[in-house]
Amino acid sequence: MRRLRHDVALGRENGVLLCWQTYDQSPPGFEVRRARGNDAFESLGLASHASPNHWEFFDSTVEPGTTYTYAIHILGEQDSIAGTITVTTPQAHFALLPPEPNPAREHVRLRFELPSATPADLQVYDVAGRLVRQLQAGNRPGNHLALWDGRDGVGRQVPNGLYLVQLRAGARMATTRVLFLR
Repeated sequence: MRRLRHDVALGRENGVLLCWQTYDQSPPGFEVRRARGNDAFESLGLASHASPNHWEFFDSTVEPGTTYTYAIHILGEQDSIAGTITVTTPQAHFALLPPEPNPAREHVRLRFELPSATPADLQVYDVAGRLVRQLQAGNRPGNHLALWDGRDGVGRQVPNGLYLVQLRAGARMATTRVLFLR
């Protein structure tokens, strides 16, 4: 088994970044495979050659709070593993993050996290408590992004003012405010 000079796995908000360097000359390429727990390894794809002797691969298909083992295979060498990297992705939390931008003029990004596979509703209300818009929300664990274009449920632009954004998932609820100024 050829060893890598450095191997690093960074759990990020939206995936895992694998980085490594090779000794002396780089092989023609690397295939990255992944296993979860005791599952069999599956091929994810080919690594990118970032710079001389530097390689990286980004896995965007991970789930929060899960341990993965990555095997880095050398292309053109039968059953040759250059190294393995194990990483546990961060656990997701139930959270509705502050809207961006706020105040908003045209669109606002609404980011939220779900800790488990639970149907979630993301709704916008005016300050009188009337439903303005039902936004698409996720139902799988992890980080999500919804965009609100400042329109109500029938497509009309909302007037300037303060709006409440509410996330509901199971028994949990979170609310944040966004100010629309055109």
